[in-house]
Amino acid sequence: MATSLSLTEVAALKAEISSAKKTSMNSVRRLLTLMRETQRKDAQLVSTHGDAFLKSSAIKPVPDEERFLIYEQVAIAACECGDVEVADRCVSRLESRFPGSIRAGRLRGMVEEASGDIDGARATYAKLLQEHPSSQMVLKRMVAIERTAGDLQSAIKALNHFLNHYMADADGWAELADLYLEAGMHKQAAFCLEELILIQPHTFCHHLRLGETLLSYATNLEEKIVAYKHLCTACELCAGAHPRVLWSLLACVSSMASKKAGASSSGRGGATAAMEEIDVNVARLASKQLKKLYAKADPDLAATAQAAVLDMLGDIPDCLDD
Repeated sequence: MATSLSLTEVAALKAEISSAKKTSMNSVRRLLTLMRETQRKDAQLVSTHGDAFLKSSAIKPVPDEERFLIYEQVAIAACECGDVEVADRCVSRLESRFPGSIRAGRLRGMVEEASGDIDGARATYAKLLQEHPSSQMVLKRMVAIERTAGDLQSAIKALNHFLNHYMADADGWAELADLYLEAGMHKQAAFCLEELILIQPHTFCHHLRLGETLLSYATNLEEKIVAYKHLCTACELCAGAHPRVLWSLLACVSSMASKKAGASSSGRGGATAAMEEIDVNVARLASKQLKKLYAKADPDLAATAQAAVLDMLGDIPDCLDD
């Protein structure tokens, strides 16, 4: 886990290496180690100076375990910044040392991706999956390659396949929700967000996204009530500190109380039934908190924000801040 001390050292070493006329290889080695440990990213710096370190005499006393970690680190960074020559050289070295390694095979696919050989990368990953059908890192690359190629449906299929093996992967569910939203498949996105909430129930942004997604396709009051509950939860979890949560909550209240609101399954009128479900105090507090946030951040926008709230909640004055 990254500590403030290690992050400070990373920043200091980056500044030293970037400004020095002659780079100290010991400093480069230390920086590469810290960046692996703290999971910091700077692809161009790692690719440039990591490659120089691997070419220098300073690599000779480095133990094999660390040396090959550096080769892998530099290869990934080089792929990210498009330096295919450096990446290919590092991966070739790993392949010669670890023939048949799935990690080296994945890196070879990444080099092919970086060089624009998408079909070659697909073939490489498919071959690896034949030998290791549940490899997490290869399955993730299959998703990435379809997204890079712009094939939305194939990316959705690949990510669903990944989640069949790793159902507790929160990032996977979040990404699949994004893909479904991009494809206009809101109900499927809502299902993904529900799975995400089961994994991380106390993360406010998951409840926010689910509430917004449900509201986007809700056709009756009961569907809007579910969205409202998730938005109230998001508001509670973030302590009302995020304007987007407050705006979404008020938009949901406005939609529920609208004269055009769909009736509930029991046949009660939409607006009348909605007022039985809406906690007026919550809506009033959201309105008041928005006013405070805008007044603090940008007083010039406070009046505009207040006018927008009045426009949204004009039909339900009980929800307005006095």
